[in-house]
Formats: sequence, structure tokens, C-alpha cells
Amino acid sequence: LLVIGCILASAIGDWGILGVALILLFDIFRGNFKRQCLAAAVVFLWTALPSFIAGLPTGDWELVGGSIIQLGQFVPLWLLALYTGQRGRGGPLSKWFFYIIYPLHLLVIGFIRWEVLQSPLA
Repeated sequence: LLVIGCILASAIGDWGILGVALILLFDIFRGNFKRQCLAAAVVFLWTALPSFIAGLPTGDWELVGGSIIQLGQFVPLWLLALYTGQRGRGGPLSKWFFYIIYPLHLLVIGFIRWEVLQSPLA
């Protein structure tokens, strides 16, 4: 019931139910990085391919470009492949740097979006 609740709650988010599906697949294939990558590739392509295929014949290059940009979702898999299981060299300052920078960059992006939507050209 908790998983179903998470799926329903995520339907309004950026990733929709695919985000929860990806988390579940990573858990199901825990300990098998190759299967986790394959599952992630299926989810990523599931999100990118339909808009790419729909945009090509109509010449909707914004749709095609958006789906190509979604291929950036593969970058974290490459970073995860480099993970050795050992803690990095950074001290407590690096930990807090990332705790601060992540929400801060989301605030900056949100502010920029808000400013763009409020501009008279929008």
C-alpha cells in the first residue's frame, strides 16, 4: 500500500510514476549493476523515444531536441559505474556543501523560471 501511495503521489511530479518505477527497479536488481543499468536504460528510453519519434516526421525540432536532451539521464549511470564503494576524500565541509548547493540551485532555477514567466515577453 505504501508503494502504491508513493506511485500515486508521484504522478504529479517531474518524473511521474517513472521515477518511482526506477527506484523500485534499482531495488529489485540490487547488487547487479548491469541489470540496474539495463532497467534504467529502458525507463530513460521509454521517456525519450516517443517524443523523438513523434517529432521527426512532423519536423517539430523542439520536441526532437527535448528528447535528445533527455539522454543526459544516462550520465548518472556513468558516475555510478565509477563508484568503488569507498568513501571519498572530502571532509565534513564537502558533505555540507552538497546539502546546501542542491536546494540552492533549485531555488535559483525556480527564480529564473518565475522571472521569465513574469516578463512581458512571456
